[in-house]
Amino acid sequence: MNKYTSKIGAYVSSDGSYSARAHVVAFEQDLLSDNQWEIMGELHDDDRYQYAVAVITGDSATAIRIEELI
Repeated sequence: MNKYTSKIGAYVSSDGSYSARAHVVAFEQDLLSDNQWEIMGELHDDDRYQYAVAVITGDSATAIRIEELI
């Protein structure tokens, strides 16, 4: 079994850092629109993971709530 996967894409960690203890979500970068990527850049590190997961899974209520934080 491979211990890692290598491919081009995007990722975000739950605490905004490189860590052995952080949850990480990896995804195709085109799952977020240009506007959503701009929002990601403005969000606090701690909010990016939840925002990315909300957008990717279609949870618009959570995505909108997080967008309102900026």
